[in-house]
Amino acid sequence: MRMLVKSFVLQNVKYIFDGNSLELFRVINEDDISTYMAQNDTSICKKQVVNGNSISKVVLNVSNKCNLRCKYCYADGGQYASKKDELMSMQTLKDIIAELHSKGIKRIGVVSFFGGEPLLNYPLIKSGIELFNNTFEIRNYEIVTNAWYLNEENITFFKENHVNLAISIDGPQDITDLLRGKGSYAKVLESLHTAKQLGYYNIECSATYTKYHEELGYTYDDINKYFNKMGIKATISRVISENRNMKPTYRPTKEEIRNDIRESARKIYDNQVTGVINPYLYQTLMSLTFGTRSINYCDDLMGDFSIDYDYDGKKYNCFHFWGDKKYAVKEEKLCNDNIQVVNDKDNNVVCKMCWAKYLCKICTASIMQNTMKWPVMNSGECSDRNIFEMCIECIIEYHLEEKVKQLTDNFVRNFIHYQ
Repeated sequence: MRMLVKSFVLQNVKYIFDGNSLELFRVINEDDISTYMAQNDTSICKKQVVNGNSISKVVLNVSNKCNLRCKYCYADGGQYASKKDELMSMQTLKDIIAELHSKGIKRIGVVSFFGGEPLLNYPLIKSGIELFNNTFEIRNYEIVTNAWYLNEENITFFKENHVNLAISIDGPQDITDLLRGKGSYAKVLESLHTAKQLGYYNIECSATYTKYHEELGYTYDDINKYFNKMGIKATISRVISENRNMKPTYRPTKEEIRNDIRESARKIYDNQVTGVINPYLYQTLMSLTFGTRSINYCDDLMGDFSIDYDYDGKKYNCFHFWGDKKYAVKEEKLCNDNIQVVNDKDNNVVCKMCWAKYLCKICTASIMQNTMKWPVMNSGECSDRNIFEMCIECIIEYHLEEKVKQLTDNFVRNFIHYQ
């Protein structure tokens, strides 16, 4: 195995990050650094015990249609490449469950009901949860929704069955209604109020940051502060689109990124579960506390991690590919050859020997569909690697102040996404 090692020095104290084991060590004896790397109990972030699941995630396109037409939608109004306005049938769902069961699968980490707008097919979701519960051990359910069809009945059912909701809202009313249609903002707030009245808090908001935000004067930080003020957990993603006019032009400075990482760490340490956590810090803490290595740019694409079923029951490696038959999964192969080539980090000379190789995640599907670009790589340097370096330096700062245990304990208890 190649040595993937990075040294850090803060306040005249040396630390070593082992990129293979994802362990971070404080160096006491310079003469025998290998001792630290051989003894897991010297790592400053203690590993959590994880019970393996037979498959991490099953994603179901229960609705290949949507009631909205968001300006930035990568799924062509919820129809993906098939261009068909269809709902998944109950028979198709039963066939999927039977197929999974026939493969000997007993445990599933997450079952995700997706679309389109999945709540257009709520009766199937309700029956599906009951069928999955009777057949498998399920850790979590999730639904990604625009909130138009949330009501007391289904919120009560979701609460009883520990379903996590990801609700799409792109910021204040003017930008949300501009991107998602008039009345969208009010409907989300109405649904959030109903959920709160029913004592249902397994909700996270999801915003897509676009050039329209910039044109209305909203910075990324403005949207972050908006969710903090709302008092709700959220994620903010840059838009995925082939349309360059949709993409924001602003790029944060190195100092702004560092400040965002430190602010996110402060939130975790203080157990402030509202607003947005920097995604690079999130990934770094996930890797350090659980020891999970990202072998490929996207491990979900490799077939044994995740299976994504289209509305007609056809299997794909990712929901981004739904309806595009050239990416459909063949029974004899878990992963499409073209996907494997692009998804393999060893095929990229910059990534192959990078100390942050197993921390890094990239949306391979978006790269292949030309809706996202690779991180900036010049003369062997990588923009993502520089950000991971900032994240580890931040964690070291907490260790030097004897605060790292509370940081990681709070993270594991309250900040891990439903996955």
